Amino acid sequence: MYEKFGASPRELVLHAGAPAQYETRLHREINELDPDHLHLIFRSPSFYGPFHLIITTKPSSADRFCFKRVVASRHVFDLLWERHISHRVDLMGLLYGQFQANPTSPPASEWIFKLRMHQLLVEKQTLQLFPIGGHQAEVNLLYDNYTASRKRQDPMNLELVKSEQYLLAEKHHLQKNCYYLPKSKSFPAIDSLFLVHPPGEPLPILLVFQITRDEKDHDVNKRSLRKIDDLKLPPNTRKCYVVVTPEGVRPTITVPTKYLQNEEQQETSDSEETSTDEDEESTDGDREMSVDEDQDQMSVGNLFSVFHYPVRMAQLFKNEKLGRS
Repeated sequence: MYEKFGASPRELVLHAGAPAQYETRLHREINELDPDHLHLIFRSPSFYGPFHLIITTKPSSADRFCFKRVVASRHVFDLLWERHISHRVDLMGLLYGQFQANPTSPPASEWIFKLRMHQLLVEKQTLQLFPIGGHQAEVNLLYDNYTASRKRQDPMNLELVKSEQYLLAEKHHLQKNCYYLPKSKSFPAIDSLFLVHPPGEPLPILLVFQITRDEKDHDVNKRSLRKIDDLKLPPNTRKCYVVVTPEGVRPTITVPTKYLQNEEQQETSDSEETSTDEDEESTDGDREMSVDEDQDQMSVGNLFSVFHYPVRMAQLFKNEKLGRS
């Protein structure tokens, strides 16, 4: 119950034998909440309201006499989002700014950023994706789009059509122009997938999105990349790993060389036909590959290009498309 609801010890004791009753009370509190007062619950500790199942008050890790008010759990936030926030762009922007300014509640601003991006990426628009360069370090490539030694390449502009969101099942047969949300436990470090075939592009393109506000190093999960091979993609699909951040956030991504294109391969992949050689899969999907396995050569068609998509924050919470950054 604590993991799902963020419940207090008192509530855990009272409802340990009947968690459904707790869920019923939580839904009632959320339904009775005035969305115009939602931001006041977090902004003012003196604001009174019977919303203790929604809000948790805790001492700050830096100062036990300084208290923070946060959404009780991700499950509770998702219920708030569906009931009050998802259709209110003005409320999204208000809460995002409030959470971002409060260093004690960073997860909530990250949740809002991701959920808002899911809404926008299914709209008809043109995305401007910047190639990320890299240098090799042991068995990984360190990708940084501000690497001084690398000449900045022109961005790739992709025209997207309006789509719908779908939940992704493992070994799913992906349909073109469908936006998929995978379960995080099945595809760690991947927030969504989008199979597109824009006008003027010779091959279909699989966009694999990692959406984050965090500027720290990001590791591309190898198990997730291997699972993408089970998704029954159209032949010769080009694969692009896209890190989505607010503009000004400069991500550094650590990736296994076995799955990511180096610069020479990236220049020739569009003109060369893919090899028929396939990567040998491990019988244990969760087993980490050895250094020798990571250095095995894969066909260009199985490799990913890496891109950065900086989002214009001035337009994130407006009822308009993001367009080009």
